[in-house]
Amino acid sequence: MVEPVSLTGAALMAIAASKFVEVAAEKAATVLGEGASAALLKQSGTQVDAMWQRVKRHFAPNQRAAGLLAQVEAGPPQSVQSAEAFNKLAVYLDDDLAESQHRALADELRQMAQQIVNIAVDMEQQTTTINAVAKDQARQMVVGRDANGTTNFGDGPP
Repeated sequence: MVEPVSLTGAALMAIAASKFVEVAAEKAATVLGEGASAALLKQSGTQVDAMWQRVKRHFAPNQRAAGLLAQVEAGPPQSVQSAEAFNKLAVYLDDDLAESQHRALADELRQMAQQIVNIAVDMEQQTTTINAVAKDQARQMVVGRDANGTTNFGDGPP
């Protein structure tokens, strides 16, 4: 998992926009790594919404950025227009977060991103995988894996 202090403005923008733009969701999952698939990011809805709203408040005074935000929200997730608007916003946010006057915003967004990552990792760890392996015609062993390791659930007839 990536430490939030190393996340760039573009990565933070990807997390915030992950529910609106398919490209952003894919990028966010790539940046955040293990445990943070695009589907899990979308399940972190409330936190992603809060992060998106914070980005919107930041860009509200900037008419150009506000227009791009509207394009991201309005377009279908896979549209070229939404993806282009997202990429421009990511550059704007990168530029803003590089300025010392926006240090508090950077810290706030990184903290929000960390909460989203933690939710995604928790969801991933709660998923239980059960593999059924047939040893021969008469017996079958079922093995499951949870967050604490592998547990043998039994060895018996199919």
